[in-house]
Amino acid sequence: KSIVTDVIVIGGGTAGATAAIEARNFGVDVVLVDKGRLGFSGSSCTSDGETSAVFSTDDSPEQYLDEAFHGGEGVSIRKLTETLIYESKQAVEKLSIYGVPYAKTSSGDLDSYRELGMSHPRTPKVLGGGPAFMLALRKEVMHREVKVFENVMVHELLIGQNNVPCGCLCIDIQTGEHVVFNAKAIVLAAGSATRMFPYSTANFLTKGDG
Repeated sequence: KSIVTDVIVIGGGTAGATAAIEARNFGVDVVLVDKGRLGFSGSSCTSDGETSAVFSTDDSPEQYLDEAFHGGEGVSIRKLTETLIYESKQAVEKLSIYGVPYAKTSSGDLDSYRELGMSHPRTPKVLGGGPAFMLALRKEVMHREVKVFENVMVHELLIGQNNVPCGCLCIDIQTGEHVVFNAKAIVLAAGSATRMFPYSTANFLTKGDG
């Protein structure tokens, strides 16, 4: 079985779902491949579904950045940490539009709390936690008409001219059928590797395949 598309997204957690949604904003054909069920197979659905950002006027991204580096004991990659902090508020606003059920205060503001190492409340609560968070993203992915292939596991990337990835080889876990995807771009959002640890609250499927 061979399928041709513009963009392949490998993984169906927060990163994969939002990448597929953003790609569809450009009007391209998008395929999302998940070895489980979209929104239920990764670490995201077993998390709290919360994204920290600077919301109050007496706080600042610079202060958050200083605290992040201090808490990270100097091992944080500066460019990635800056991107995380400076773009996090915009990300929360987008997630809210996508239907993520953030808790609100009586005044209509996001109901946020302070996590370890934070001097200000920066983490808005999600009503229903990770499952509700991912259900909202799953609905948005379907609404955007992303072609979703569930229970399909990617086991090898295809490399084309100039060593540029041009697709992937997969297997349908339920039927054993082999599937070949060809695309102009690949987004690798295959998740973490929580199964490496003896104890984890994450989904057992997060084995670090990517």
